[in-house]
Amino acid sequence: MWREVLLVRAGLQNLTSGYLHHPQLVRLKTQADPTSAVNAYLQPVYEEANRRGYYFNANKIIPGNYDTLIPVAVG
Repeated sequence: MWREVLLVRAGLQNLTSGYLHHPQLVRLKTQADPTSAVNAYLQPVYEEANRRGYYFNANKIIPGNYDTLIPVAVG
């Protein structure tokens, strides 16, 4: 999940030619500030990974304020 979301962010920033049709990218593109939304999404992923004993580099999360709820797909 962590790597996928980082690739989605790279897609939003036009830094990769891959992941341009990834469902997460499509969903996050609908947000008012897609890049901030990705960074907000990464924070709880990071926290859950730490809780489970995984190591992710927190320096890859760009701090910011994004308080809009991001809809979650069902199914």
